[in-house]
Amino acid sequence: MTRWFQIKAVLINCGIAAALIYRYWTGTPLLIIAIVAVILFPLANVMMAITAKQQPNRSR
Repeated sequence: MTRWFQIKAVLINCGIAAALIYRYWTGTPLLIIAIVAVILFPLANVMMAITAKQQPNRSR
């Protein structure tokens, strides 16, 4: 995997974590946030990996 893919993965995961933390602070029960996190983190990363594989490699 390229360095750019790793940077995007970190940014996307931080965005998901920030959104879940915000929902927790606004009163969403922790169980619901945990269930959403278990589903959303792997789903986002798998979709990003699939998208990265489908894009043609760019040579510099």
